[in-house]
This record gives sequence, structure tokens and C-alpha cells, in this order.
Amino acid sequence: NFVEVFAGSGSVGLEALSRGAKHVYFIEIDKNSFNTLLKNAKSLDINRCTLIFGDAFEKIYDVIEKLKNKKEKAYFYFDPPFAIREGQEDIYKKVIKTIENLPKDTVLMIIIEHMSKIDMPQEIGEYELIKKRKFGKTTLSYYGVKS
Repeated sequence: NFVEVFAGSGSVGLEALSRGAKHVYFIEIDKNSFNTLLKNAKSLDINRCTLIFGDAFEKIYDVIEKLKNKKEKAYFYFDPPFAIREGQEDIYKKVIKTIENLPKDTVLMIIIEHMSKIDMPQEIGEYELIKKRKFGKTTLSYYGVKS
């Protein structure tokens, strides 16, 4: 299972689906992006997708409940908007706080896509940084459950 938080057009989650993910959950708040996501999911395999329209910081708990009810885990992919808009200056703080609240019995791994100039913490709640991969202005930080 794969959860794409801040899904946009769903490119990362749909890639996970095409590479064998059992089910992908998408969360997106922007109506235009959500419509594009819906179109893209239909073109691949809508039956293995759950599309959720709304605020990722609220709707992620719906996904967690679905995973808990199925006794399943997922990879969580966070890609908050890089072009920080008015009212979103604290988006990385909110992402970190959300990750701190993710129950470890639903998490296989957490991946955060972020601006390379931002240093992500070594530990976030029950999770520890496993590795980082830098791609120019973008970095992926990978977190696993602390051992």
C-alpha cells in the first residue's frame, strides 16, 4: 500500500501502482489537481485507488483508519507544496507534527520530498532517518520505525 499525501496529479502514487503497489491512497485539496488526479487514476486502475478530496492534515487520519481496519501498513509519501503560499509558512512543521502522530503499526516507511536547503530532523517521533537522496533543489528523506 502507498499513500501519496499532497497528491497533486498523482504521479508518484500512480508510479507506485504501476510498479506493483496493492492499493494507493491519494489526498489532494486543490480541485483542479484533484480532477486531473481522477482522470489519471481512471486511465491506470481506479479500482486500486482511493482518492480523497480535502485537507491532507485532516484526511490522513481517514486513511489511517482504513489501514487499521484492514490490519495493513503502507508507505507514506509526503510532498508538501514547495512554492510556499500565504498561510503555509509552517507547512514543514505541520508535516513533522503529522508524522509524529502516525501510528507505527500502519507505517512501512515514510518518504518526505522537500527543498534541499531544509534540514529534516534525524528523528521524528517513533521514526528515524534512514537515508537521504539529493536531486539538485529537491531531497528525499526516508524514515523508518526506530529499532
